[in-house]
Amino acid sequence: MDVDRTGEIGVEMTIRGTQPVDDTGGTLTVMMTPPADGYVRDKLRLTLTIKDDDPNTPTCVGRTTATITSVTPGITPHNTEVPAQSTVDFDLGGREGAVHFDVAVRPETGCSMRLAQARGTLHND
Repeated sequence: MDVDRTGEIGVEMTIRGTQPVDDTGGTLTVMMTPPADGYVRDKLRLTLTIKDDDPNTPTCVGRTTATITSVTPGITPHNTEVPAQSTVDFDLGGREGAVHFDVAVRPETGCSMRLAQARGTLHND
């Protein structure tokens, strides 16, 4: 197996937008910066961690959802609804270069949440 061509590669994910997101909801942008190795992978595993803005209040993590929408053409699924702590695989459709997602965070009434981390891993299987 040619690990240089087929192995998993961590990629930088940048989160932009106004945080925290209150119970009116809000959309953040998550951008993937492609790796410098020049090799293309078929899929992106995106792991989101949405946390309570104030850790001293009762947690709302279990009552918060998000919809991830691919803004970059050709990425599937185009959109998917996920819980606050989730991992989703996206098929990149042979795309090289940066990939852009909108993440619409929907906390429950009275909750204020923060997209604390977005981790990306490129892979082939």
